[in-house]
Amino acid sequence: LVHRVPAAGGAPAVVGTNLGTYDTLTDVAVTTNAIFVLDRGDSDVFRLTTNGNSQALTITPDLTGTPVAIEWDRTNNTLLVALNGAGANDTIVRLAQTNGDNYSSTTIATGLNFGANATQVLDLSTDGTILVVAQNDSVRAYARCGLASATDCNNNDLADVCDVVQGNA
Repeated sequence: LVHRVPAAGGAPAVVGTNLGTYDTLTDVAVTTNAIFVLDRGDSDVFRLTTNGNSQALTITPDLTGTPVAIEWDRTNNTLLVALNGAGANDTIVRLAQTNGDNYSSTTIATGLNFGANATQVLDLSTDGTILVVAQNDSVRAYARCGLASATDCNNNDLADVCDVVQGNA
């Protein structure tokens, strides 16, 4: 059961009640206007709706792995999602809203190993400059850096993996 507590006080309003839909909720991200949840039994990312249900996001390209963690990046209003793939092929992707519940997916980190029962393995500093990733045997901290050149491999104004590989960041 998810409640929304009014800022001015008063009784909490029920936002989500459809618990029968979920298997094992693993993480939640809260933005200024939405709540997103992950369910271990499903490979989708869900947005809670105002009527108490949930809506699966349409993500292009499709996610390759099971979402195990989600964080909101308030610096650019995107979502970071950790995906548990096969073996040490776990990744982190950035989801950018394109229209309504449609999002584009960009891989920002690869070669991670979250483990079969991983949950809540991501955390992002308030200013969005440090991403902390917990794995089976280590904790990694990534610092956001600016682009070193005017070239941006995927035109998203962020120093992503492709920019590091191409020497732009």
